[in-house]
Amino acid sequence: MASEKYLEELFDPELPIVSSKLLSLSCLSEAEAAKFREHWEQAPLERRMKLHEELITVAEDTPEAGFDAIFRVALDDETPEIRANGIEGLWECRERWLLNRLITMAQADSAPPVRASAASTSASIARANASRSWLASSGISRRLVNANGLTGTTAHNPWLAF
Repeated sequence: MASEKYLEELFDPELPIVSSKLLSLSCLSEAEAAKFREHWEQAPLERRMKLHEELITVAEDTPEAGFDAIFRVALDDETPEIRANGIEGLWECRERWLLNRLITMAQADSAPPVRASAASTSASIARANASRSWLASSGISRRLVNANGLTGTTAHNPWLAF
């Protein structure tokens, strides 16, 4: 659990980000994520970028770290690079909410790199969830096909077979 004092320190651009302390941001509750979001939205771009880089590094080095709540905040950032990095941070997440969100981003985000990252990651999530009934029954597969610019029939395009 991240204390208010720690969040103030974390977002203070005058202080270094201490990687070893970032694990306290792992597996945030909804209330904790909301508090994190408040600080995130007030932080300068450079600090948000640096923090995101550090979180990605810790997540890669510490598989049990669960920063999904933070990377989810990044999906709403005003800066395209941070939104794309948020997608990168969620690369292991295979949940339905993320697939829906990525499809929407692939279709409508204002930044081409974000749309490309969202399309690629949504395709990866769909492949990982291909055996799940909700993928076929929810209309997600058709949205995924549209988001990725795919056309054709199931004979020519395996994405349409979901």
